[in-house]
Amino acid sequence: MNSQCQNTSFPGDLAMGLDIYELVLEIEDAFSIRFPDEVATRIRTVGEVYDYVLENTNVVNDSSACLSAIVFYSLRRGANSLGVARRLRPADSIFCLLPETDRRRFWTKLAEGTDLKLPGLTRPGWLIIACMAATGLSSAMVAFWVYQGTQSLAASAFSFVGLAIAMGMVLGALTAPFAVCPPREVKSLRGLAESVLGLNFKRLSEKYKGYQPTDVWMALRAIIVDQLGVSPDLVKSTATFTDDLGCE
Repeated sequence: MNSQCQNTSFPGDLAMGLDIYELVLEIEDAFSIRFPDEVATRIRTVGEVYDYVLENTNVVNDSSACLSAIVFYSLRRGANSLGVARRLRPADSIFCLLPETDRRRFWTKLAEGTDLKLPGLTRPGWLIIACMAATGLSSAMVAFWVYQGTQSLAASAFSFVGLAIAMGMVLGALTAPFAVCPPREVKSLRGLAESVLGLNFKRLSEKYKGYQPTDVWMALRAIIVDQLGVSPDLVKSTATFTDDLGCE
């Protein structure tokens, strides 16, 4: 781990949480900033993070570029070029964009055509549950069999963990072609544009030499949603990372 990562901290008692640590790294990378310890220990709410990012981002802002609009229109043009005939609107469901078949190829082509990093497609919920159930049941059966033969809890636990990890890796690879669903937090094209903005803010703000305060908010919210797995509706300026967003 480099020294830059070692010096990163975040809101007081949250500094040791791995989810918060990853969130900090994403925010710092996205906006080209660093959180000094004396600042990080005083931050409690999303709004305080937003204010600090807005005041300290290193991107030169000398234009009135609206990055969220740029992202949306780029996605719409890209989709139209790939055969999506309808006039897409921000409030439209994400499924208005995705074709019924060959979604993974469409998603790859959309990313290439727009030159934007897109959020990854996910596996259906039922498939995730089935894989977890199969992994848990198989691992438990093997662990029980090992215990019956060795009478060792340590050996049984080791076999359970080892098989669970191995099966997880195998099933992950085998089910990759079935990852055809949009991210859980992305329900509309507006949500997709926000997510894409969060993934591409640094490069876009440098390319267009500007951004709007709302762009910073949208990008920050998208990063928080992606890293913490919370609903976008929960990410408000007054939301605290501990009480409202469930960080420990």
